[in-house]
Amino acid sequence: MSNFFEGNGQPGNLDKKRGLRINLNSPFKISEQWHGNIVYGLDLLSDKTSTILTDGRISVAEMKMRNLAPYFQVKSIFLNNIIFKAGARFENINIDVPAYTTLSSRNYITGSYAGGGTLVNGGKLNYNAFVFNAGLRYNKVSYFKPFISFSQSFSIGDLGLVLRSATANTLADITTKAVTANNYEAGFSSTFGKLNIEATSFISTSKLGASYVYIDGRAQIARSPENIHGFELSADYSLTSNLSIGGSYSYSEGKREINGTKIYLGGDRISPAKTTAFVSYNISPVWLIRVQMLNAGNRQRFDAVNGKYSYGTGPINSFTLFNLFSSYTLDKRSTLQIGIENILNRNYYTIPSQWMSDNLSYVKGTGARLNINYLYKF
Repeated sequence: MSNFFEGNGQPGNLDKKRGLRINLNSPFKISEQWHGNIVYGLDLLSDKTSTILTDGRISVAEMKMRNLAPYFQVKSIFLNNIIFKAGARFENINIDVPAYTTLSSRNYITGSYAGGGTLVNGGKLNYNAFVFNAGLRYNKVSYFKPFISFSQSFSIGDLGLVLRSATANTLADITTKAVTANNYEAGFSSTFGKLNIEATSFISTSKLGASYVYIDGRAQIARSPENIHGFELSADYSLTSNLSIGGSYSYSEGKREINGTKIYLGGDRISPAKTTAFVSYNISPVWLIRVQMLNAGNRQRFDAVNGKYSYGTGPINSFTLFNLFSSYTLDKRSTLQIGIENILNRNYYTIPSQWMSDNLSYVKGTGARLNINYLYKF
C-alpha cells in the first residue's frame, strides 16, 4: 500500500487516450546534387486522466486535455554529402480542470500527515508554443562525419503533482506554466575498418525549469532558470567475424539558479555517470550470446541538513552489474531468448532509492533473475 496519502490509499491512474496523426511526405529534386523531402502533417490528441485511490477517494479529478499540433520537417541533401534538416511545430494544448478537494498527504520530512481539505475551483488551462529545430551533418569521409543541431522542447510537466499539492483555491493562483527548453548538440561518428566510434555533447537551457522540491515537507515545483550539459562516448570493434566488443560512457550535470546563486539539480533530474561494456559472440549463424556490464557512478553533490537529506539530494554510491543474454533462432518464424539479470547476484540499492533519501523508499535492486522469451513472427 502507498504511504503518501493518509489512510494508506493506493493511487492509480485512469487514463483514456484517443489520437490521430496525418502525415504526408513530398519528395523533391532540384538537381542531381540537390534533393530531399518535406514531411508535414497534424497531430490530434484527446486525453482524459484522473488519479483515484483504491478506497474511492479522488486525488486528482478527471482532467480533459485536447492537443492540436501542426508540424513540418524538411530534409535537404546537397552534393550527396551535406545533409540539412529543419522543422517547426505549433503546440496548442487546452486542459479542463473540474473543481476538486485536495487530500491529506505525508510530510516528507516529519512523516506525519497534514494539509488537504483545500477546495480548488475548476477552470481552463491554455498553452501555446511554437518550437523549431535545425541540424547539419557532413558525411563524405567515413573516418569523420561531424554534425551540429538545435532543437526546442515543450512540456507542461507533472500537472497532477501541482494540483494535488495546491494550497490556493483558484487555478490562476497555482503555478502551472509550461517549460520550453533550448537544446544544442554537436558530435561526430567515425569508422576505421572494424572500429566504430561515436561522440556527442549537449547543452540544454530553459528560463523556467521544473524541478521537484519539498518546502516544509510539501511537494512543490521550483520554477527557476536551468542549465544542463553532458556528453557521451561509445565504440565497438569486431575482433573476428563472430566476436565483437564495445562500450560507452555518458556523463551529465546541471544546475538551477535561485536569487543569483547556482545550485546543483537533484538526482531526480541528473543521473550519475554511466559506463557500459559488452562482449558479443556468435556461436553459430543462429545462436548469439552476449555479456553486458553496467556501472553507475557516484554522485554526491549535497550536504545533509541537520543530519538529513531532502528529496533528490541523497548521495548516490557506485555499483556494477553484469547481465547475460542469449538468442537462438529456431526457424524463420520463431526465436528463443534467455536472459539473466544481475548474474553475480550483486547486493545494491537502486539509484532512485538513494537520491530520494526516504527510509520508506530505500529499497534494494533485483537479485539474479532469469527471463525466458519465445518470439514467433506471423
